[in-house]
Amino acid sequence: MPFGYQKLGNEQRLTDIDLETRHPEMRKKKHEIRLVPVIKDVLLVLLSITAVALSFKLHFLPTRKSCDCGNSTAEARSLGCRYDSIGAAWLPHHCIDQELMDEFEMSGDGPDGRWQYWADSNHTRLFSIEEVAELANTPGELFFTTPRWHFMHCFFYWRKQQRSKFTGVTIEIRYDNERHVKHCGKMFEDSGHSAWSYVELHSDNLEEPDFVKDIVIM
Repeated sequence: MPFGYQKLGNEQRLTDIDLETRHPEMRKKKHEIRLVPVIKDVLLVLLSITAVALSFKLHFLPTRKSCDCGNSTAEARSLGCRYDSIGAAWLPHHCIDQELMDEFEMSGDGPDGRWQYWADSNHTRLFSIEEVAELANTPGELFFTTPRWHFMHCFFYWRKQQRSKFTGVTIEIRYDNERHVKHCGKMFEDSGHSAWSYVELHSDNLEEPDFVKDIVIM
């Protein structure tokens, strides 16, 4: 059976408007297509702003100041470092809370509130604070003191960390970590009958020196 076709007049042709009216989904799709480049532009602008903001923030973040003091007490002095009795370390001035250290040095259990330090675990030969400071020249050399010193060392370091928010003092990487907090926690549980430590020149080190792992106190 043959098919016949009849030419439509101008008024009978379907326009875009007619199609959109009869098929709303076409109109919706058309709007979505038009929105795609706009959304892309907005996202690009937001990404650019974020990138600039992050770059600005990273550029102006304060760089952590070093608390290292060379490889000997002589070099430490030449760098302007001093012995800090709270941390048992040579430190530059920006890593020392002098007010807190003065208080610490009068919180001891020795005569006149001073701390006592010994050359041996039996506490037979006293060290002066100057002698303790010079132990930094001999890696592995220890000084011995009382459990109260160890307790107060931890207590004063927590205070030093809190005070640093307004004093601006840099906390050494050596103590500004969870390992040291856990160490102090164990000491609070069992302080023992004696305490010992060593004198550090490199307070930027996170890990303890290798010789510490081999120490056996009789």
